[in-house]
Amino acid sequence: MNRWAGRSGATLISWAQTAIDGDATAGPEALSTASTWRWQGQAVDLDPAETFLPEGAFSDAEAHRRHSVSVACRVIGRALGYALTGIDANRVFSITDGHRVWVATLIDLPGREQPVLMFSAGLPPAGLSLFVARVDIAATLVSAQPAGVVCFTPGTRIGTPGGLRPVEHLAAGDRVMTADAGAREIVWIGARYIGMQELGDAPDLAPVRLRQGALETEGSDGDLIVSPDHAMLVRGRDGDSEVLVSARDLVDGKRVLREPAAQPITYIHLMLESHHLLVANGFETESFHPASARLDAVPERERLRLYDVMPDLRGGAAMYGPPVRPMVSGAEAALIAAA
Repeated sequence: MNRWAGRSGATLISWAQTAIDGDATAGPEALSTASTWRWQGQAVDLDPAETFLPEGAFSDAEAHRRHSVSVACRVIGRALGYALTGIDANRVFSITDGHRVWVATLIDLPGREQPVLMFSAGLPPAGLSLFVARVDIAATLVSAQPAGVVCFTPGTRIGTPGGLRPVEHLAAGDRVMTADAGAREIVWIGARYIGMQELGDAPDLAPVRLRQGALETEGSDGDLIVSPDHAMLVRGRDGDSEVLVSARDLVDGKRVLREPAAQPITYIHLMLESHHLLVANGFETESFHPASARLDAVPERERLRLYDVMPDLRGGAAMYGPPVRPMVSGAEAALIAAA
């Protein structure tokens, strides 16, 4: 009886390290259940701190694999300098030596001919020809979306020392309330207009709606509509664990919903001297962090204004400093919330 290879951490290799039926030039499209597959060279183990999960967090190998894909995409995105979105975690094939089975997930990278392969439950032996047992690698859409879309929408009420104010009425120099440091000054405000043509080409840019009371937030006042990459604060049940999760990763179809791409949208950025937690419609959420955006994608006029205010950013978004809370995936946030 076959058994799945035991879990020993997620590992990445390049497709260039593989061969199908001895042909090292063959692409993934050459995979079939009549073929053999092998790999050679060095693999990259994902940081255990990235992939650690409490014992029993996932009851089946498939859920564990999907979690590992999310972690791998985040790690790869950090290395490449942009966020990987639109990844289809179902692009897989399995290989076997007749006793053990390994599942490989293909992760396509924008602008690159060859994918990365991820093994979430142990790596097959290098140099050994294995039989392909199953292939499910139908083409999928992958996009590299520079975060530039970490923003509020008009009508959002932001907490200030004088009470709630619509985000569109705020200006650089105004002060807003932060969770950790009291009132802090806005140093830069930017805006991004997304018209219907752009939404039609990239419907993933449509906003996310958090219904009042979503995230078990006390004091939420009405729904909150934000860009899909805008991060929200999520707490564990004990109230001690706090992480940031993008709105897109919180969508559940009930209390957190994707808005239809039915009308143009303007997104508004609020940036402080460092990354902070703000209150928006009663929800705790992030201020703008330039590392969440490719600054060369920000309109030139606004980018120059930003550099005037914070000239160190010409050296890269990392000069801005760390995020105010750890950034995690939706799967990881669910574990924290249940803890």
